[in-house]
Formats: sequence, structure tokens, C-alpha cells
Amino acid sequence: ISVEVDTDEKICLARNIYHEARNQGIEGMYAVAYVTINRMKIDAYPNSICKVVYQGERDKNGDYYVNRCQFSWVCFADKIPKVRTNGSAWAMSKQVAEAVLLEADSENLLFSGATHFYNPQLVPRTPRWAKSPNMIQVAVINQHVFFSDISFTES
Repeated sequence: ISVEVDTDEKICLARNIYHEARNQGIEGMYAVAYVTINRMKIDAYPNSICKVVYQGERDKNGDYYVNRCQFSWVCFADKIPKVRTNGSAWAMSKQVAEAVLLEADSENLLFSGATHFYNPQLVPRTPRWAKSPNMIQVAVINQHVFFSDISFTES
């Protein structure tokens, strides 16, 4: 699959990196970026970066339900996606997004196939999805644990 994206898609990826991994080091930022890209390549998920990032259950008014999004920062209690970004972490997030999009077709052995992650320090118990027999832990990077869902295949 070729990953050709416009500026809006790059910004969506950079926002996801920033909000999910700005304190997880460069390797953690890359890992979150690849989870986003890997999902986009799988038929079970939307086929654009922004749609993957903002995927979540919404009520009849179009507001996100609390804690029912693919990425936690998108739907906190106020139901408003966080878009504020600043500083060196934002600059690095944009650089990582650009780099990942340039190499998204190449095989990245560390992050290849990673589709899920969570932070055990922020989640009180192991998520139900992480206990699935289809989930294989592929990496631990700083505070995040990354998994690959072996039931998915790329489109």
C-alpha cells in the first residue's frame, strides 16, 4: 500500500504522536506513528490517517462518548478532541510524522504489524483487547506496551 497524504493527514498523524507519545522519547513517538499507519493499512480500520485517529463512537449529536475512541486523547470527559500543541515536542512530532510517511512502505522490523498499545501506568487494569489470543506483545517502549493483532492482514 502506498501512503500518500496531504497536509491535513500529516497534521492528524503529528497530533496523534504528540498527544500519545510526546513524553515517550523518539522511539515511542515512532512506535505510535507506526500503529496509526499500520491500522490504516488494515481493512478493519478506516483508510485515512485522520479517520483512524478520530475513530470513535459518537452520540446522535456527533459528540464522542467518553473513553470510546481508538486513541484516548480524542475523547476525554469534555468530549472535545485535544488539538493544542506547542514547543519542541510538537516540532519533533511533526518531524516524526514526516519521516514515517516517507518510509511507510518500507519494512520496519520493530514496529511492523503493531496495531495497539496502552500505558499500564494510566490504565488501572489490562484492557480486554490485550487479553485476546490474537494479540501478541511486540514491544515495550518507555511506558507503552505494543501489540500486534495476528487476526488482521493488510489490505
